[in-house]
Order: sequence, then C-alpha cells, then structure tokens
Amino acid sequence: MGVLVCVFSLVYAATLLSPCSLALTQDGLTLLEMKSTLNDSRNLLSNWQSSDESPCQWTGITCHPQDQQVSSINLPYMQLGGVISPSIGKLSRLERLALHQNSLHGIIPNEITNCTELRAVYLRANYLQGGIPADIGNLSYLTILDLSSNSLKGAIPSTIGRLTRLHFLNLSTNFFSGEIPDFGALSTFGNKSEMGVLVCVFSLVYAATLLSPCSLALTQDGLTLLEMKSTLNDSRNLLSNWQSSDESPCQWTGITCHPQDQQVSSINLPYMQLGGIISPSIGKLSRLERLALHQNSLHGIIPNEITNCTELRAVYLRANYLQGGIPADIGNLSYLTILDLSSNSLKGAIPSTIGRLTRLHFLNLSTNFFSGEIPDFGALSTFGNKSFIGNLDLCGRQVHRPCRTSMGFPVVLPHAEIPSKRSSHYIKGVLIGAMSTMGVALLVVLALLWVWLQSKKERAARKYTEVKKQVDKDASTKLITFHGDLPYPSCEIIEKLECLNEEDVVGSGGFGTVYRMVMNDCGTFAVKRIDRSREGSDQVFERELEILGSIKHINLVNLRGYCRLPASKLLIYDYMAMGSLDGFLHEYLQSGRATEKSDVYSFGVLLLELVTGKRPTDPSFVKRGLNVVGWMNTLLRENRLEDVVDKRCKDADIETVEAVLEIAARCTDAIPDDRPSMNQVVQLLEQEVMSPCPSDFYESHSDYC
Repeated sequence: MGVLVCVFSLVYAATLLSPCSLALTQDGLTLLEMKSTLNDSRNLLSNWQSSDESPCQWTGITCHPQDQQVSSINLPYMQLGGVISPSIGKLSRLERLALHQNSLHGIIPNEITNCTELRAVYLRANYLQGGIPADIGNLSYLTILDLSSNSLKGAIPSTIGRLTRLHFLNLSTNFFSGEIPDFGALSTFGNKSEMGVLVCVFSLVYAATLLSPCSLALTQDGLTLLEMKSTLNDSRNLLSNWQSSDESPCQWTGITCHPQDQQVSSINLPYMQLGGIISPSIGKLSRLERLALHQNSLHGIIPNEITNCTELRAVYLRANYLQGGIPADIGNLSYLTILDLSSNSLKGAIPSTIGRLTRLHFLNLSTNFFSGEIPDFGALSTFGNKSFIGNLDLCGRQVHRPCRTSMGFPVVLPHAEIPSKRSSHYIKGVLIGAMSTMGVALLVVLALLWVWLQSKKERAARKYTEVKKQVDKDASTKLITFHGDLPYPSCEIIEKLECLNEEDVVGSGGFGTVYRMVMNDCGTFAVKRIDRSREGSDQVFERELEILGSIKHINLVNLRGYCRLPASKLLIYDYMAMGSLDGFLHEYLQSGRATEKSDVYSFGVLLLELVTGKRPTDPSFVKRGLNVVGWMNTLLRENRLEDVVDKRCKDADIETVEAVLEIAARCTDAIPDDRPSMNQVVQLLEQEVMSPCPSDFYESHSDYC
C-alpha cells in the first residue's frame, strides 16, 4: 500500500534511530488536496493527517476492504465551506459522495465525471452555482442524484438520459431553464418536487422585481385528497395547507408519499376533531398503504370504494361515529395486517371475506353493534373475545357464546335416530314430557335470575343513596367533563362509579386504583380512584388535572373528566382495551419490522427533546405542520440557533450544545442511508460531548466508569 522509506538521522551524543514511516496512499494525498479547498471552521477534519499511512480511519471516509482505496466520502451537516476541488476526479474507486447540508459554493467540477464507479451523489442544500457537468452521462452506475436546494442554472444536460440505472433524481429548488430532454432516464421522471425534475420558466413582472414561477398541475392523488377534504368538517382549520395551487400533496399535513412516484402512501389524521364523512373518492388512491382517521367525529358509512385501495396495510378508524356495516369486499385487501374499527356504531353481520385476509394479525371490532354468528375460518378463526367484546348480539366460538335458532335451541343438536316403528302417540308423549320438563326448569331459572337482579338492584340503590347523601353534604361535589362531553347524565356516571368493585380492577398505583367502568350502552371507560386520606393525594390529583386536562396527543390517553367526592377523587379516562404501550414494545421488536436506522432516528429525536426542551409534537410548531425535526431544520437554516436551544441551557457550553444538535441532525436525516450507525453515534458523543473520567475516579467508581 505504501512505500517503505526509512530515514535514519544521527543525533548528537546518542545512537537513536527514528522509526521508519509509511508514506500516505495516493487517495489520502487526494483527500488532503480536497481538504485544502474546504473551510473546516469546526475542525471536524482534524484527523486528516499526512503522517498517516491510510485515510481509511479518517472522519467520514470509508475504503474498499480489498485494496484500501476510498469508496465513500460522507460529510453531511459539517458546516463545511469552500469549494469542491477538481482533484476529486482522482478517486477512481469512489462510489458515494455525500456533502449535503453544508455551505459549499462554486461549481460542481467536471472532473467528478472521472469517478466512473459513483453510485450516489448527495449535494443538496449548499450554495453551488454553475451547471450540471456535461459529461455526467459517463457515470453509468449512478442510481441516486440529489442536487436540490442550490443555485444551479442553465439547461439540464441530455446526457442524464443515458443513466439507465438512475432511480432517484432531485433537481428541485434551483434556477434551471429550458426544455427538459424527454428520453432515456429523464423520460421516467415527472414534475414532482421531491422526486422528479422541477423546471420553471420565469416571467418578469412590470414595475416589480418579482419572479413568478410557472405553475405545475396538482397530481391526481392531490385532486383526490381535495375531494376528500370537501366532505370533511375541519373546524380547527388544520388542513389549511391542502391547496389546489400546490404541485404535489406530499408536504400536506398528515400526508406521506412513496419516494419513487410521489403517489400517496399514508393518510395520518388522528385526533384532529374532524367531522363529516369519508368520501368514496378514497378508492382512487391506488397506492395507499395506511389510513389513520381514529379519534375524530366522522359519521356516515365506510365506503365500499375503500376496497379498491388494494395495497392497504393498516386501517385505523376507531373512536368515531361510523354507521352501516363493514364493506363486503374487504377481502380484496390482501395486504391488510391491521384493522381497527372499534368504538363506532357499526352494525350487521361480520363479512366472511375477512377470513381471506391471511396477513391480518390485529383485528379490533369491539364496542359496536355487530350481530349474528362470527365466521370461524381463515383469519377470523385466529382471533378471540378481545377482538369482538362489546357486541352483545354476536355469537360463535370466538366469543364463547353459542348461536341459537329462531326457536331458542342451540344450532348444534345431538342427532339421535328415532326408530321408525314407534307410533306417533309415543313421539308426541316424549315431546310433551320433554317440553314440560324444560318449561319447569326455565321457570326456576327465571325466578332465580329475578331474585338475583332484585338483590343486586337493591344493593346498587343503597350504595347510590349513600353516595347521594355524601354528595348532598359536600356542596363542592360535581362532575366536570372535557375533551368531548360524556354522553351520559351525571347521576348515571356517579351510580356506575360507586358500583365498581374488585372484579372491575385493572391496575393500581401508589395513590389509587384503576377500574374498568362499563356504561349501560356498553361504552367503556377507565376510572382512577385517588384516596383523599393518603398524603400527597391532593397534589397528585391537581397535577394530573393540570397536565392531562390541557393536552390531547396521539400517544396519551384522553382525560375525559373528573369528579370530587368527600372520600375520594375520580379521574375518568378513555379505556385502552389493548393495554399499555409497554406490553407491545418487545413484541414489536421481535416482529422484525424495526430497523437500526429507525432506532437511530428515534435517538436523534430524543437528543432534540433534551436540547430544545420541547416534545416531538409541541403545539408551537405542530399547528404549522411541523414536528421537532422539521422545526429545528427550519431555524438552523435561518441561523437562529438561540431559538432552538432550551433557555435552561443558557449556561451550558455552546460548543457542546452545537455538537449535540449536529449529532441529532445526522440521526434524523430524511434518507436512512445517510444516518450514522449507533456505534458512530457513540463515538461522536465521546469525541464531542462526553468528558473522560478523572484518573482518581476509577478507584472509587470502578463499577461505573
């Protein structure tokens, strides 16, 4: 790899020999040439040293394991300035170049086209000028080219059409002009701002210096979403950025698109207080994979056209006011894995076609008005009572309730062969005797049931009377509701609260017990009873009211109301039939659907929460359609670092804070391949943030350091 050059020097009064050094490889020398044209203000490339034998351990550099030639330069979010050196063309084995989200200026050197093994080029979000190198067609292995958000101009080279392997192209937010060549690879891309080529012809407006970009027609999926919006009641105006003037719906609130063709892949609008109906036009979204409209106020039916969305993987429509039945053709959704229609007013029979959904692993039809026998085959045979609870007219093996005929007998009867030689009088006698016996038994059962109901009613009445007396003694006793009124009179709720017993307990904590409360119409709630006699209970009660009463979030249970009683305080929540999140985390990890890169993204969000002091969906930026990642990127582009950092961090070392933000930005990169591994994250934290333990620390803290 290197040339062994031993230089011996005689030192006065000593016979020391200096160790021989290995000369840096040619690729290493090339990288040092490139570094000389960069402005590394944060000294992040300090380990790029000419004294090294190889550059393969340098920051952002990866090499081929066989010949140690450079295969990847990965330096995004480094705040690098300067220009891209033409010497990059000497890196003949380079496959990946990622310099996005920096402050590079100047042109893209034509010498880059000498790197004929390049697979991916990420140069977005810099200040690059000039045009695209004319010989870019020489990069025959190129699959990804992202030059968006720069100041590039001129015509788009027709040689891009020769890049037959190209599947991602983003030239948006530049100053390109002229006609887009329509052949080869270029003919496969449309006018999508995130995927295809965006070319606008600018016209000068008289008496102004405004440039008006050419308008691009909204995609068909965008028009379909506007049709759906027209049937919704958006009282909070949360869908205000759904505009027909846009080119693509991919940046609209709650919308996610496929990166390849920009067709809508996900509609995610839970907890939006949306009213209205689900438009049948939803069936036009042929690439839709996820529909999440739960915890809203939608009514009407589930349109049968939804079954045209044959790529649907998950449907969440719980906690609305939907009526009618389940679409009969639901069996067409062969990719469906999750179906949650619970807590609605759906009725009728459960379609047998659900049994054809072989990929279905989560089904929740509870708390509706379904009736009849549950088909017991295919996917439907794999679910138990939890999937159907709260539908009193359902029967079948899954709910442990045998179905009966119109005469009241079980459907399955023993087949006893009656001898044909018996007389009709004998048969009549047997039938009369059997019916008489059954009649007497039925009367006895009814009598016992009546006695039991009366005694239970008397006990409940006594309890309610006692509670009412206590309430009358305490003038401050009252029931308060919010986040949507509870559709029950206060007296009924209080009666149900006081009839709770140990059989209704679902959990307990340091300050009280949690019960499951079922109303007369099968509506289900969770009730936390806080004992007033316990020290600190008042503070706990007030704190929970202050926190949960003021927020409503997709990952937090809703506090529906509270009640003050002389002996206790009661908090009323929505009942989570599937339990708490911690019961599913390990199952999710074992399912194989989590990836390392998604974990890295989550860690980045956690870092942002620590530095910014904000939740991922803080109201201050959610109303603008952003999350904490988009909010941070927006402020950093505007050089508003002081607005990003939590005011409580004002005494912290600014360089450390910036380093943490830098790591968080890399972890939350929109392109998973550009995110570091967790090993790299640990190294970055150790290098930039964490201080080493002092020497005497190990003696007294050997278990921790």
